[in-house]
Amino acid sequence: MIRPAPSCAVLATFFAIAGCATSVTHPDADAAGPSRTAALFARHCAVCHAEDGSGDGPAAPWLFPRPRDFGAGRFRVVSTSNGAPTDADLLRVLERGLPGHAMPAFSWLPAEDLLGLVHHVRGLAVARMALQLEQRYASTTARISSTEARALAWTILSPGEVMPAPPDPGTAIDAELLERGRESFVARCAACHGLDARGQRPDRAWAGVDGVHWARDLRMGMLEGGARWEDLAHRVLAGMPGAAMPPSIFEDRTELIALLAYVRSLLPVDADRRGVPVRRSLVAARVDAIDAQDLASIDFEPARGVDVVLMPLAVRDTCIDRAEVQAVHDGRSLAVRVRYVDPTRDDSLLGGNSGFADQCALEFSQESLPPLFGMGSHDAEVGLWHWAAFRSRDLLGALDLIGTLPPEALPNPPAGLLRPSRAGDVAEGSGLGVLRTAGPGEVAVRPRHSAGAWELTFVAKLASAGFDPQTLVPGSGRSAQWNLAIWNGSAEDVGARKAISIWHELVLGDGRTDRR
Repeated sequence: MIRPAPSCAVLATFFAIAGCATSVTHPDADAAGPSRTAALFARHCAVCHAEDGSGDGPAAPWLFPRPRDFGAGRFRVVSTSNGAPTDADLLRVLERGLPGHAMPAFSWLPAEDLLGLVHHVRGLAVARMALQLEQRYASTTARISSTEARALAWTILSPGEVMPAPPDPGTAIDAELLERGRESFVARCAACHGLDARGQRPDRAWAGVDGVHWARDLRMGMLEGGARWEDLAHRVLAGMPGAAMPPSIFEDRTELIALLAYVRSLLPVDADRRGVPVRRSLVAARVDAIDAQDLASIDFEPARGVDVVLMPLAVRDTCIDRAEVQAVHDGRSLAVRVRYVDPTRDDSLLGGNSGFADQCALEFSQESLPPLFGMGSHDAEVGLWHWAAFRSRDLLGALDLIGTLPPEALPNPPAGLLRPSRAGDVAEGSGLGVLRTAGPGEVAVRPRHSAGAWELTFVAKLASAGFDPQTLVPGSGRSAQWNLAIWNGSAEDVGARKAISIWHELVLGDGRTDRR
């Protein structure tokens, strides 16, 4: 337990530590302006972290693990000797997100906005910790004032010296160094990450002060803090305070180099980018006509596909983490094709793998910067196209039909009747959990599952996506925003348990620059 010293000593300690700590901007400073930054945080971050940084936002109950309480002072990505993040550490998280978690990347925001959010987060952390310290000692003889509590919180959250990474050996790595690194990994890391570095499943997680924890599968390459040499060094040396990853001490610098070289050898080549969402521009190529009655005839060849990274709202190794999307339009209708790997085909309640349906949804907004976690708001609705491999109303309809047939007509369960699935739903969202379904049939869907992958073609009138035909017309240069959600039935995804993308731009091509 931290026992604060008398007032003068607390302030003296504050100035002493702040003076020798890594350079960091005071939380009251704001590169983008306090009102703008507060508005950005309220729009994109508070839905999870809450406006006070307590981690108890409206979406928090649906996320696993839950959002961080900034006041706890335990941030996952740190590089310092005292476990407090530098501005660069916080900025790295904002730029990359936390791959494998619902924390998205904000790299699409201007640099001054990102720095403003860094300062805002640190300010919330100081305010939250100060309040907790003041409350903790309110009934003790060591009672402290709010000014003293804030000074102490600022001291605790001021980053220490950045722990220096050893020199990167580059390609000068031989079998002997890697073997020494493997031996170090077995001795220091395998108890959690396993001898094969495959980590542990989330359902085998263990409880800790910050909730539940599990060791990451290193070979998957989806690392929270990045895969650069210095990133790996900081995770080993500084640990991950909010994730039960302890800091390590190396008396022999060569052992540290060997361990880092070995860990890096296990990672896929794109590990630093894997799971990091990047904002894309999807150009819907102009075609002569789209036949909603014959979706197989739609030609997507003129359309350039974009790769979309998805973030799981509840982490597990069975989540869908990426998809390819293409789009075409004819001035009246929009067709979107979504393709993604899913080895299990969950499209029948009787013959499926789990009883849960595979699902996919596209969300559209005409706002220039919609809230990052979509579903709209009371004053800015969004349009949704949703498809489910099977739905309860389809099942009930099939059972009603079965009830009208004589027993001799049913030698076997009519599994075909339980594979509905070419009709989608159109809905409007005006906030978390607030959906109004316009009804089935307004979106035509062609689902195909082959070679362990889904290919879904959605077609609907542009107006059903909420597009205003007077402002969003081919060649106007104007754009809309879209995002993607996927539910994996075999992972028992349902409701808010899904994987989602950040917002991307949608441009209606004019036939001349569609492949830009």
